[in-house]
Amino acid sequence: MLMATGIVDKLPDISNAADLIKAGTLRLCPICDGYEVIDKRVAVIGPLKNAMKKALFMRTFTRNLTLLITDPETRDDPHALAVLAREGIEVAACTRDAIRASGPDAIVEFSDGKVLAFDTIYPAMGCTMRSQLAVELGAKCDEVGNLVTDSHQRTNILGLYAAGDVVDEINQIAVAFGHAAAAASDIHNYLANSDRDA
Repeated sequence: MLMATGIVDKLPDISNAADLIKAGTLRLCPICDGYEVIDKRVAVIGPLKNAMKKALFMRTFTRNLTLLITDPETRDDPHALAVLAREGIEVAACTRDAIRASGPDAIVEFSDGKVLAFDTIYPAMGCTMRSQLAVELGAKCDEVGNLVTDSHQRTNILGLYAAGDVVDEINQIAVAFGHAAAAASDIHNYLANSDRDA
């Protein structure tokens, strides 16, 4: 059995997130489409730890970058703020529901009345791993919930494989294809050997 159950991205608390994704105003994967926002007004929203990593990655695509921090308890991390300042990344605190669409722009409204407009916002709010079924079958996972596999995509359960985003790798379709190819070859050999043993 090959588990390819993936992940579910956590999104800002807005009712029309799907519409914003379709419009390209809200984007999920800078590895996939960061080149499409070169030199545009971009924001990354989420808890400081997650959002900072994505903002630093986005720095290679645009200098017009703002980090929107949603977790009050880490807004004053001096080391993180120093790194962001050195990279020229603006920092602002906001709530998870501060985003709205206005034409092609994403608008962020702050409690003090300030409004900022962006061409694109990337959420960095984490994700939900869809590994529960495999774990219930006895498969091992890491602390985040990624299924642990070997180089053939085998889990610790004989005959159970995992591929794609549910495994700890870059969340890319191309990577999932590679996982599937490795798993398919090993599954083929496993089944062929099982038939000979029967």
